[in-house]
Amino acid sequence: MIMAPAAFNSPPTGAMHNMRVCFLIRLLTSKFYSSSVLILRLVATGILGYCQRLYRTVQNLVLRVHWNHISSHTPSPSIYKNVLDEEPERIRTCFSSSATSTLQHAPAADAKQSQEHELQVVVTTPNIEHTGASLVEEETAKDKATRVRAPTRNQSIRFEETAQFLAPLNSLEFFPIAPSDIQRYDRGIKIARNSSKLKFPPGTKNYTDRGPGLKLPDGWVSYTHPEGALYFYHEEKCVFTEENIYENASVSERLLNAATTLFSRAEKDGISVAGCELALEITQRKDGQHMGYYFVEHSRRIVFWLDVFRGEKIFERVRGVKTLSQSKYAIESQYWLHVELFPNDRILPQFVLNELRETIVHAAAETLTSNTSTAPFAAEELREMLHIVETLQLGAGGRNAHSLCVSARLLHTFARSKFFNFCGQIGARLDNDQPMYKSSDPQKITALFTIFSYVLFRAPDLHLRALQKVWLDHRITQVSWRMFIGNLNSEWMELTLYSTVIMNANVAFLAIPGVSDTETATAGQIISYASTVASIGAVVIGLLLVRQNRTKGRDDANEALSFMTRLVGSAFGKESLAIMYSLPYALLMWGMLFFVGALACLVFQATDIVTRCLIGFISAVVGFFVFWCVFTSWDENSAVRSAIGAISVKIRSAWHNRQKNKKDSRQNGSNTSDSSSVMTQSSDASGHV
Repeated sequence: MIMAPAAFNSPPTGAMHNMRVCFLIRLLTSKFYSSSVLILRLVATGILGYCQRLYRTVQNLVLRVHWNHISSHTPSPSIYKNVLDEEPERIRTCFSSSATSTLQHAPAADAKQSQEHELQVVVTTPNIEHTGASLVEEETAKDKATRVRAPTRNQSIRFEETAQFLAPLNSLEFFPIAPSDIQRYDRGIKIARNSSKLKFPPGTKNYTDRGPGLKLPDGWVSYTHPEGALYFYHEEKCVFTEENIYENASVSERLLNAATTLFSRAEKDGISVAGCELALEITQRKDGQHMGYYFVEHSRRIVFWLDVFRGEKIFERVRGVKTLSQSKYAIESQYWLHVELFPNDRILPQFVLNELRETIVHAAAETLTSNTSTAPFAAEELREMLHIVETLQLGAGGRNAHSLCVSARLLHTFARSKFFNFCGQIGARLDNDQPMYKSSDPQKITALFTIFSYVLFRAPDLHLRALQKVWLDHRITQVSWRMFIGNLNSEWMELTLYSTVIMNANVAFLAIPGVSDTETATAGQIISYASTVASIGAVVIGLLLVRQNRTKGRDDANEALSFMTRLVGSAFGKESLAIMYSLPYALLMWGMLFFVGALACLVFQATDIVTRCLIGFISAVVGFFVFWCVFTSWDENSAVRSAIGAISVKIRSAWHNRQKNKKDSRQNGSNTSDSSSVMTQSSDASGHV
C-alpha cells in the first residue's frame, strides 16, 4: 500500500486529547490492570506526543535553513528579469529539417518538427514546488555550470515534511565519455529472489504496468534492445540514457537539466548540434558522481564532445596515433557502437547494407587469396556473414531494430580493424605479419633461453617465433590467435597420445625376464625408469596446457591480449611461454631417447657378438637417416646447420681436390710414359737408318 506523505503526520491535537481521556477512564474503571502499568502507559503516550511535535518543529527549521542556503547561491535579483517577461531560451534540436542521415532516430508517431524549439525548464523537487523556474548560466569563466533561479514573489513555495532535496545541477560535473564507456553489461542490478505471487485481474490486456508508483516521466519513451536491455529516449531533446528514471523522478530532472545546459553551451561555443543526438549517463568516479555525455552526428558518422576528450580511452593500446586523420576509424567505430546500443525506431538504409556487403565480400576474397589477410574474421565466418546480409536485405528501408543492431555490430568491428591497421595512412599495415613500428626495444634472446632451447631440442625457438608473429606490435587478432591456439591444442593432444604409447612400451620392457628380476638395478632398468617419468611428465603437462586454454577462455582475443600483456611484463616475457609450450614435445623426445638407451643396454649386454654387430649396423643406418631428416628440417639460418654445412662443404671440397689431384697425377704419368715411348721409337729409327 502506497501512502501519501501526509499519512505519516502525527495525530491532531484533539485526537491526542481524546486518547488521553480514554486512558484516564480506563485507569479509573479497570480492575484487571495494575496502577503502575497504567501510569507507565500514560507517561509513554505523553512523551510520544511531545517528540512528534518537536520533530515537526526541527524539520521545518531545517528546511528553511536549507532553502536560505540555496537562495544565497543564486544570482542577485538585479541581474535577471521576471520569468514571465523574459524571452525563453531557444536551441536547435535533433528534429532539424537539415538533417540528412537516415540513421537518425525517427519515432513512428507524428510530432511537430521545427528547426528551433522553445525550451522552458521547470526544475522541481519533491519538497519544493517552483513555478516557472529557469536555468541561467553563471558569468564567470571558471565555472560554467548552471544554477537555479530563486522564485519571485508571485511564486509559491510549499514544504513537504517527508521528501528529499534534489542535488543542484552544478554539483554534478560534466565528463566526456565514449559509447564504449556505457556500462550496459556491468551495471550489477540484481532482482530480489522472492516468491512469484501475482494475481491477474479479470480482463487484463495491458502488460506495461511496472508496479505501483513506477511511472515514466513525461516526454520519455522506453525501448527494449534486441538483446533485452531497457533504455530511454526523450523525443523533444533527442537524449538517450540507460539510467533508471522509473523509481526516482529526480534522475529525469537531472538528465533534462544536463541536456539543456549542454545544448545551450554548444550554441554559446559556436558548435553546431543540429540533427545531433545526445547520450547521458551518470558515472561514479573517485571524486564523486559525474554526468557523462557525448554527441552523435549521423551525417558524418562521428561522436564529439564539448570538452577535451582523451583519445587513449578508445585507442585500445594502439600506439603512434598523433593526428586526427589517424583516429578517423576509431571515432567511426564508436559511432557504430552507439547505433548498436540504441537501434530502435531507426531506418536501416539500403546504402548501409550495400557498404556492409561489399566490405564482407572483399574480406572473404582476401582471406582466400592470402595467408596473411588483415580481415578480422575467418573465411568460414565471412561466408556466414554474407548469408546474414542477404537476409537483412529484406528489411532495408524499414524500422527493424534487430537488423540495424546486427549491421551496426559488424560495421563497428570492421571500422575497429581499419583503425588497428592504420587504414588510409602512410605506412598502413597490409599483411597480418607486417610490423609497423620502429623497433625501439629489439627482442634479445637471453643465454638462459638458449641453454633451455638446446636441452629441449630447439622446440622453444619455434614457439618463440610463432608468438612473435601472433604478438606483433603488441597486438593480437582474433583469427591469428585462434589459429595459433588451435594448432597448439592439436599438437598437445597428439603428443599426449604418443607419450602414453612410450609409457606403455616402458612398462612392457620392464616386464621382460632378466630386466627387473635382478637384485640390483641394471643400467637398462634405470634408463627405462627415466623414460617412464619423462613420458608421464609429457602427458600431465600436455593435459594441463589443453585444459588451461579451454577453461580460461584463452581462445578469445581480448582474454589473450590481457594474458600476453601481463606475461610480457614479467621477468622472462615470451621466452617463458615458449619454453612452457615446448615441454610436451621435449619430454616426449627425452622419453624416446631414454627408451632407445634402455633397449640398447639390453641388446648390447646380454647378446653375442653377431647380434651386436648386426643390430649396431642397423642402428647406425637408422641413426643416419634420422639425422638427415633433422638436418633438412633445420632453419637455414641456424648456427648448427651453418656449422655442419660449412664442415660438409670443406669435406666436399677436400674430396674434390683429392680426386682432382689423383686425376692430374694420372694424366702426368700417362704423358711421361708417352713421351718416353716416343723417344725410344725415335732412337730405334735412327739406329736403323
